[in-house]
Amino acid sequence: MAAPAEVMTKAEMTAALQAFIQGWNDHDVEAIMARAADDVVWENPASAGPVHGKEAAAADVTATFATFPDLHFPMEDFRIYTTDDPNVGFTTWTITGTMNGPLAGMAATGKPARIRGVCVYTFRDGLIAEHTIVLDSLDFVQQLGLIPREEDVSHKALAQLQRLATKTRKALHV
Repeated sequence: MAAPAEVMTKAEMTAALQAFIQGWNDHDVEAIMARAADDVVWENPASAGPVHGKEAAAADVTATFATFPDLHFPMEDFRIYTTDDPNVGFTTWTITGTMNGPLAGMAATGKPARIRGVCVYTFRDGLIAEHTIVLDSLDFVQQLGLIPREEDVSHKALAQLQRLATKTRKALHV
């Protein structure tokens, strides 16, 4: 019989997520991956689909830094939230960066972006077992100049609500 999984306190989860985001701001892939389980499921909307395992997640992070060498999470916009489930937490954040490398097969545009988003984390034994990034992908690629801006605000709002609902249901396994 397997040993029961370690339950994190809110303080432990907060400390882990603060160290995790600091690794991002330091562009330190090892520090980021030190917070991830070996079999982490890593979902990034800029990737083709979820990646599995620490090595694949590290490659995704490395590719993100290659695309956005000035990537930064302003700490004044970073918030950590815990839930009633001691193994699930989430963060809200803003990210800034300039697309100076390829993204999903598209050439660099040299344009900056500033976008707000959410990450949902499931922890197991003190490490991130699942990491899901949720952001307004349409606004993001429009800021980067990859597709033109849609003028109809109601269309954009409905599309974003649909994406957010789908990602949230998937992240919460509903």
